[in-house]
Amino acid sequence: MELDLIYDDADNVVELDGLRNEQSGAVEISVGSGSSTAAVNCSSMIPPPLADDEYNGRTLEFDETTPTLELRGRHGDITDSTKAGVLTVTLTKAPASGDFAKVVEYLNAATVAVTLKDSAGVDVVGETWPLAMTYVSGSKGRYRAILTDALTLDPGAKYTAIITAVSGTLNRRWERQVLCRKSL
Repeated sequence: MELDLIYDDADNVVELDGLRNEQSGAVEISVGSGSSTAAVNCSSMIPPPLADDEYNGRTLEFDETTPTLELRGRHGDITDSTKAGVLTVTLTKAPASGDFAKVVEYLNAATVAVTLKDSAGVDVVGETWPLAMTYVSGSKGRYRAILTDALTLDPGAKYTAIITAVSGTLNRRWERQVLCRKSL
C-alpha cells in the first residue's frame, strides 16, 4: 500500500492520500501502437488479464518516467477493458508505443481512522481517538479527518499517526511519522 499522510495546521486537517488495494496488485503495462486518448492498446500486461472487464473501475496511472512527458504522473479511469489488453480511458494526450503505466485499484469505500501519538507514545491531548477519516468525494483513495482546534501540537515536533483501514478482506494498520508544520 502506498500512502502519504499530510497534516496542515492551517486547516487542522490530516489526510491520507492514495489508499490502494494491494491484494489486487498493480498491473504493469507497456503501451503498444495505435493507442489514442480514448483507448490504450497494451503490448504487454504483467500479469495478463484473465477476462474481459477485469480492470473496469480501476485507474490507469502513467509512470513519472514514461517517455511521453505530458503523461508523466497522469491518470485516467478505466471504463472498459478486454482480455486482449485494450483499456478504454479518457486521456488528454495519446500515449505512444513504449510508454509505461500501471493499472491500480484505489479504495474509495473503506473504513479509515487515525490516532496521533506524541514522541512518548501517548495519545495527543485535545481529540477523541481514534478519529474517523472520511473519503474525499471524487478523489483517488484520499481520506480526511478534521481535527479540533483544541488539539495541542507543537510546531516542528514529530508525531506518530496510527492509521487503520478496513475494506472487504483488507484489514490493515500502519504507523507514519508526521511533522507538525506552522502555517505562515
